[in-house]
Amino acid sequence: MSGDPGTKDLNDAWRIRCLIYVGQGDVDFHEGARRAAHEVPGAEFISLEEVENVGAHLAEVDPLFPAVLRTLRGDG
Repeated sequence: MSGDPGTKDLNDAWRIRCLIYVGQGDVDFHEGARRAAHEVPGAEFISLEEVENVGAHLAEVDPLFPAVLRTLRGDG
């Protein structure tokens, strides 16, 4: 990611499927997560509507379940 030396150098090293998700209202992490998913080859990004902090809503798996299965199966 531009401006983030911790991830920029690793982009070419990613060889695993990657799912990055964040609550739409989590303003501290939303844009960075979206950029990371765009720059990591093969990554999928999911923005969870009406969720501020994903950690507080882990029980709400319905929006994530299909994406997790795609990632595990390599369909994404």
